[in-house]
Amino acid sequence: METSRSQANGVNEMHLHIRLEKLLTLGPDGHQMLAINSLMLDGKWSNQESSVKEVVSTARVQSLKKLVKEKLHQWLICKVNDDGKGPNVLCKEGQGVIHLVAALGYDWAIRPIIIAGVNVNFRDAHGWTTLHWAASLGRERTVSVLIANGAAAGKSS
Repeated sequence: METSRSQANGVNEMHLHIRLEKLLTLGPDGHQMLAINSLMLDGKWSNQESSVKEVVSTARVQSLKKLVKEKLHQWLICKVNDDGKGPNVLCKEGQGVIHLVAALGYDWAIRPIIIAGVNVNFRDAHGWTTLHWAASLGRERTVSVLIANGAAAGKSS
């Protein structure tokens, strides 16, 4: 977690976590559910972020990541069955789950969210995409993951 960069950009990382938690508590397409379950339970997928060198790995940070993974999994399964916006809901500040995970550098969460039906170029209420959020907070690895999944700064959804 790159707290110093997010604070330097005027974004409070804990505030982003709280907003993500709120969105994930809102609460099937069979193929989407199987794909999401497969990704969430796959050992390689859940350990992807561990390939990134972390200077300090505290029990609290690991616990928070585990909680976010579990809630995201439940939320995605619930939202793929939603007859309205599904996983494209926005928090009251105008961002969706995909924007918040990009801002937090949770590149491991991008693919399951896309499989659930969120366009990688989905814009928030202010016109920002996931790529804007990740780049503005210096999340280089997440930017790479987004580009590999089709993100483009000029496209809209």
